[in-house]
Amino acid sequence: MDTLLEVRNLTMNFGGLKVTDDVSLTLTKGCRTALIGPNGAGKTTLINLFTGAYRPRAGTIRLMGRDITGTKEVERVRLGLVRSFQITRLFADMSVVDHVALAILQRDGRSSGMIRSYHGMPEVVEEAMDALRRLRLDGLAERVVSRIAYGQQRLLEIAIALILKPKVLLLDEPAAGIPSTDIDRVMTALDDLPADLAVLLIDHDMDLIRKFARDVIVMNAGAVIFRGRPDQLAGDPTVRSAYLGEEA
Repeated sequence: MDTLLEVRNLTMNFGGLKVTDDVSLTLTKGCRTALIGPNGAGKTTLINLFTGAYRPRAGTIRLMGRDITGTKEVERVRLGLVRSFQITRLFADMSVVDHVALAILQRDGRSSGMIRSYHGMPEVVEEAMDALRRLRLDGLAERVVSRIAYGQQRLLEIAIALILKPKVLLLDEPAAGIPSTDIDRVMTALDDLPADLAVLLIDHDMDLIRKFARDVIVMNAGAVIFRGRPDQLAGDPTVRSAYLGEEA
């Protein structure tokens, strides 16, 4: 198996509080891994360490064999490490297609000072619309983000992440805040992700986790307490105690 992201002995403190406690894990080409745990377990902090938003106190992060522990966030994106956020970070007054086109321009290192200038770039328009079609958002291309449903906004974030051509995709609660009637659209989008893409998904929806993940990592108090298949979760007493509850 091809290792894309390798983390060794990662440690992070906020003052005297250890929020990441000697975490080691690997993500391989094509993996579908879920990261779960109770609120405050350190999941989002771990993602922030992966992406460079935080610097670890100790440990190493390697992307496709390259040590990126001290690399800036934007450079990690260029190298293929891309994330979505727990809360949408879209621009309410920008159109759906504008968001994707801007991501293309930024990815290619082209000036994005005048967002409307991409209309004179047919290759950008074509790529943006193709990305929206894959997520069934092409019919909303010209609509501003404030006028589309929240579930559609989360799908747009996935489209933006994919247009950056990631090797490793980190999804922080992509279904958060989405009505149950729209969860199937998110699941379909996840099913349609490129087969060779390594995906790490954070979510609390256990039905979504079981459908998506082939491998599950459980964190508690900053440490990894379990790694295995989804069907092994309920049988692990440590996981039941820390996260699922004894009724599991």
